[in-house]
Amino acid sequence: MDVFEAAYRVAHDFRPDGAVGIARRIGKNPGTFLNKLNPNQEMHHLTLGEAVAMSIAAADARIAQAFAYELGGAFVPLPPVTAASDLELLTLMLARDEKGGTFASTVARCLEDGRISPRDWKEIRTAGMAYLSAFMVLMQRFEGMSDAG
Repeated sequence: MDVFEAAYRVAHDFRPDGAVGIARRIGKNPGTFLNKLNPNQEMHHLTLGEAVAMSIAAADARIAQAFAYELGGAFVPLPPVTAASDLELLTLMLARDEKGGTFASTVARCLEDGRISPRDWKEIRTAGMAYLSAFMVLMQRFEGMSDAG
């Protein structure tokens, strides 16, 4: 999904009242906001600030996910920066390793027939993102413990 489709979906999937509801929530005129979401509209364009505001209001990361993907990256949600106990760090490291093992076994299973089908790619991507997320959560906790703020 590209960023424009993601913005359209975030707005129209918003509850209650879809794009009109989210326009009101972020303080925008609903008619103008709907025009900004219309890919065929030449006069009105969604601003970056509006995309961020609607993502926050909807608690929906699809625009960020689409933006990261278009740049060849991935969006990884992170917990707030906080300190962690030794036991929490160990638990996070074990969770990271468990997700890494799941990723490796998923790749091995998907490559058994010597090709990667669209379904295989979806499974590999899902397992890879879970592994990346677990790693980034661990890094976020280390940052919370850091004196280098």
